[in-house]
Amino acid sequence: MKRAPRDSDRILVERMLEEERFVREILRRGYPTYSSLTEAGEGLRARLRVSAIQFLESGTELGKSRFADANPGIPWGDISEKRQKIVHAYSRFSSDEVWALAKGEMLGVIRDLRKARFPSGPMDDPLRRE
Repeated sequence: MKRAPRDSDRILVERMLEEERFVREILRRGYPTYSSLTEAGEGLRARLRVSAIQFLESGTELGKSRFADANPGIPWGDISEKRQKIVHAYSRFSSDEVWALAKGEMLGVIRDLRKARFPSGPMDDPLRRE
């Protein structure tokens, strides 16, 4: 059952959008650095995994709200499925899968969130880019 719109929905959207900064920085460094067996590579893998989990947790929560009804083009079911996989099979969710998630689905959802609408009207989020 979908809940009524809440102020926390806007906070969840903002959290998802804030992860973009970390994702883009890690992607900018490139896959060879990310996948290296160095301390820097280990740090990037850990940070991207945390970012992915936070992103998916927020998206799963939003998928239960009226915000999701107002934005049916965002793959809420896929977000929830990925969250289940990464949280419940943490050790089996490879670094390559996290990289692919960040490079593909996370950036795609972020792009969609920037166009998102709250049930009461357009999103007036200060993080929104045109």
